[in-house]
Amino acid sequence: MLEFKIIRFDSGHGAPQKKLRRRPGFTLLQLLLAVGILGALAAISLSVFGRSKVGLHRAKCDVHLKQIALALDAFRQERGRLPNNLNELVVNDYIAPQILRCDDDRTYEASKAANPKYNSYEDGYILREPRDSVEMPIVLCYFHEKDGRYGAQAFKGGDTRQFATHLAKLDFGNIRGAVKVERPGEGLLALPNGKGKSLELRGGDRIQTGAGSATVQFEDGSTANIESNSDMSVLQSFTEGQRSGVLYTVVRQFAGRVNYYVNPGSNFDVATPTATAGAIGTRFTIQLVAAASLGDDTTLKGGQIETILTVTEHRVALTTTDRTIEVSDKEPAVIAHDPGNALKERVPRLLGALSSNVTNTVTPQPTATLQPTATPQPTSTPRPTATPQPTATATPKPTNTPKPTATPKPTNTPKPTATPKPKGGEDGDEDEDDEDNQGHG
Repeated sequence: MLEFKIIRFDSGHGAPQKKLRRRPGFTLLQLLLAVGILGALAAISLSVFGRSKVGLHRAKCDVHLKQIALALDAFRQERGRLPNNLNELVVNDYIAPQILRCDDDRTYEASKAANPKYNSYEDGYILREPRDSVEMPIVLCYFHEKDGRYGAQAFKGGDTRQFATHLAKLDFGNIRGAVKVERPGEGLLALPNGKGKSLELRGGDRIQTGAGSATVQFEDGSTANIESNSDMSVLQSFTEGQRSGVLYTVVRQFAGRVNYYVNPGSNFDVATPTATAGAIGTRFTIQLVAAASLGDDTTLKGGQIETILTVTEHRVALTTTDRTIEVSDKEPAVIAHDPGNALKERVPRLLGALSSNVTNTVTPQPTATLQPTATPQPTSTPRPTATPQPTATATPKPTNTPKPTATPKPTNTPKPTATPKPKGGEDGDEDEDDEDNQGHG
């Protein structure tokens, strides 16, 4: 058998050296590039996910607002009024409790633990009477404004919309004494600390005054002067999907006394715990007091808060759950639930219904800017409701039917039909026939 041997020869340069082999891998530069690309992709995916999450919350909130609006309408049809608060819808099985929660309400859990009756939409609920226009906003959600000027509104007729919102502001020069501003989910905000500086206010921001005062300015020039020991929240300022146009502002007053000025032509609602005051170009003051302090001057009882309205210029619509009345600057202060209000004319609200009253009193002034607001004059609701007048004048005409049907005149028929005359005529004819016969004979 043959055997083979492998003989290794030494080159004479020392011990044999091992051949180095290059292992597969990444260089430091390649690793840095990979990490950078992954980071960029992660940022993009998180941004897309964040936007999709925001859109999902908005869509879900819109569904909730729609269900609330439909439940309010069903409540109105069955009971003849709207509820005093949204929890009545849950208690009476019109909606489920989870419908009253917005996913963008960051304080929901803590607020619910502190107050079992808390819900995300209660502060945005605006009291209306059954006959008010279906175009009036009835529930607002302001929690989405943290992601931009996105508003969410439900209207009395059951529609929901997402009109663009506008910011209000609190200037440094309009703050006196102890004032604090709190934002949902963020807590207390830093106040402007120098001349020319201001704090932008968005929906849900709550202004509370101690011994001081503050004046909030809105984009259309309207203002709210908050006196000492008062509490007011900016709910929402919005236009119909546009940056320009008629501004609709809604604020909620929780306590104290606030003086309001509304730019002529703009819509402005002040929601209180027991009433709503609506104006278009006017000046008025709202003061909230304990109902127990008014005795028999109010129908509210117990620990409820009563609304007192004083109009200093033009007119304001004052609404409770059962009726809307108009209060003019010629009247003294009006208590919202005064039993005597039942004797006043009921004037359901329409958008722009008060503008005709404003333009009639403002046109003598040299400010021509108010003249374009005269267009709402034909939409004055009290005048079209005078339709019973033509029906009242029309009824006497059909009642005159007995005159043409007077029986005495047609009963005179015996005179033309007197039988002697036709009989005489017949005799005369017979005589003439006899004479003719005689002639022929």
